[in-house]
Amino acid sequence: MKHSCLNSRMALFNPFHGILFICMSFSLETATEATFLNVSDRLALLDFRKLITQDPHKIMSSWNDSIHFCNWVGVSCSLSNGRVVTLNLESQNLVSSIPPSIGNLTYLTGINLRNNSFHGELPEDLGRLSRLQHLNVTFNFFGGRTPTNLTHCTELTVLSHPIWDREPYFSVLSSTSTEYTTRKHTN
Repeated sequence: MKHSCLNSRMALFNPFHGILFICMSFSLETATEATFLNVSDRLALLDFRKLITQDPHKIMSSWNDSIHFCNWVGVSCSLSNGRVVTLNLESQNLVSSIPPSIGNLTYLTGINLRNNSFHGELPEDLGRLSRLQHLNVTFNFFGGRTPTNLTHCTELTVLSHPIWDREPYFSVLSSTSTEYTTRKHTN
C-alpha cells in the first residue's frame, strides 16, 4: 500500500515538473540571448577603450571586468533590456579614433564625443545604428567625409559634426530628406 501511495504522489508532480522544465528552458534561452547581446555590447565598448591613447582623467579605469559595463563612466543602458543606449564622453580630453565595432552597439540612441581629440575618419559602421537620434562629434580632429550611410540612421535628427576649423556648427537631418542643413551654432 505504501508503494502505490508513493506512485500516486509522483504522478501528481510529474505534470508540474514538465511545466517547470518548459518554463526554465524558455527562461534559459531568453537569458542566453540577452547575455550574448550584452557580451556584444561589452566587446564593442572594450574595442573602443583599446583605441584610447590618452585619458588624463582616468575615466577608462572604470571600464574593466570588476564593474558591469552599464556602470562604466559615460555609458548608459536601457533598464528593460540592459543594452547600451547612450555613450557620453564629452569633454574628457580623450585621444583616440572610433573603431568600426561601434556599429555593434545597435541600441544606441545617442553618442556625445564633443570636445575631445578624436581623429581619423568616422567609421561607415555608424550607419548600422538605426536607433541613433543624436550624434555629436564637434570639437575633435576628424578628417574625411561624413559617412554616406548615416542615411540608414532613420531616427537621426541632430548631427553635430566636425568642421575642420573647429567652429561650432551643427546639422539637422530632415525627416523627409537625406540632405543635411548646416548652420552656425549660436550659443
